[in-house]
Order: sequence, then C-alpha cells, then structure tokens
Amino acid sequence: MPKRLTLSSSAVLSSEPDPGHEMSPAVARRAWAEPRVRLWWVTALALVGVGFYVAATEIAERHKEAQLIRRGTPVVATVVSANWKNMHGNSQPGDSLVQLGFDWQGHAQQVTGYLVDRPPAQFIKVDEKVDILVDPDNPGNWTSRHHPPPLFSDLGLPLAVLGLAGIVGGASWTLRRRALHSYRLGERRPARVIGRFRSALAPRAWAARCVLIEGDDRRIYTVYVPPPFPSEPGETLDLILPPPAGGGYRPLAAAWFGS
Repeated sequence: MPKRLTLSSSAVLSSEPDPGHEMSPAVARRAWAEPRVRLWWVTALALVGVGFYVAATEIAERHKEAQLIRRGTPVVATVVSANWKNMHGNSQPGDSLVQLGFDWQGHAQQVTGYLVDRPPAQFIKVDEKVDILVDPDNPGNWTSRHHPPPLFSDLGLPLAVLGLAGIVGGASWTLRRRALHSYRLGERRPARVIGRFRSALAPRAWAARCVLIEGDDRRIYTVYVPPPFPSEPGETLDLILPPPAGGGYRPLAAAWFGS
C-alpha cells in the first residue's frame, strides 16, 4: 500500500504568494517625495498660489471700479482717436484703444483706455460721443461702465487656474498611489550602478543609471536615489520593479522608502 503524502502547515503557508511589503505612515509620507510625484504636487501648489493672487487682484480692481461707478461724475466725452487713428469718421472695432477728450472744470482733459464691455462688432468712430464716469478727485481715472459686471466674469481666469491646479494635484495623487502600489506588490531586484548624474527634477538626489545583477534583463534603468544612500558607479542598490499585474509605477529605488 503506497504511503500518503502529507504537508505540514508550514509548508502550506510557504507555498502562498508573497504578501508584499507592509505599508507604514513613513512609507506613505516618503512617497510624496518621489521626484515625479513631487513635481506634480509642487506645480499644483504653485497654480493655487497664482490662482489666489489673480483672484485677489481682480477683486481689488473690481472694488476700485465699483467705487468709481458709485461716486463718479458723469461726463460726455468725444473720441479723439481709435487705435491711434484720428481721421474724422474713421471706424475701428469696439475693443480698440481709444483716446477721449472732455471738458473738466473749464479745462480740456484727455484720457486713454478701452470702452469696456463694448463688443468688437460695435465699431467706434472718431468724434463719436460716449458717456463715461470720471473720478472727481482724479480726472485721469475713468470708466465707461455704469454698472459693475457679474462677479463670475471677473473671477473666470482665477477659477480656471484653480481648476487646473485641481487636475494637476489629482495627477500627483494618482502617481503616488501607483508608486505605493509598486512598493507594496512590486518585485525587489538588486542592481549595480553604472553611472549617475544630477537632474533638475531632483537637485539634491542622484539620477542613477543601473542594470540588474541577476537574470537576463540587460536594460538600463534610471532611478532617483536620495542622499546618503549609495549611488556611485559600482555600488549596488535595490530596485522596485512594477508588479506584473499592472497598476504600478515606473522602476523606483527602494531608498525612497527608506529601505
């Protein structure tokens, strides 16, 4: 009677797939520092700063114009030139730069600017009369508006910039998740450094060119290695290759995760 083959519990456990590397708060935090991930979230922060700066500037200008509309003196001005053309009756698009002349407290006054809210199709003619509002304390400060525009029209650009910041930030979040997925399930392989250089993407780190020590894969991988981990030619470092099932990141140096 043949003997029955039995497996111990330890043998059964050892046949299970490698559960991967466990996550930790430190690993999750270091993933933000990976150069390509960092590029995207730093860009997102810069866009947020630009968006808020433009919004603050637009709101300040809107407030100044609202005050001018509220307390400005109505004046009938004459178009002296449009797009620097001053021939009598000459017509130019409604969004042209104009020079206006008007009488101010017994003195001739000329100002330059745009007839805001006037569509390009509504042509401006030299010698045309236009109604404007003039700052009583500074006749050089004027507006052709008589009612403040909708708030959204002034905040369209900063809102677009902030929306772009959200998209860029989302790309950074996605790259970080892929990097952590590679850390969790990617294959660890030792590699030998064959060269290194500095990169603007990570000025303090080295961009190391390396090849795998084991196996038939002779491709040259370029990974970023933070100081003070080994990165000189001839030294070895551990690479994290994307998991075969997909969803991972490009090859990474395990040093980014402190391992």
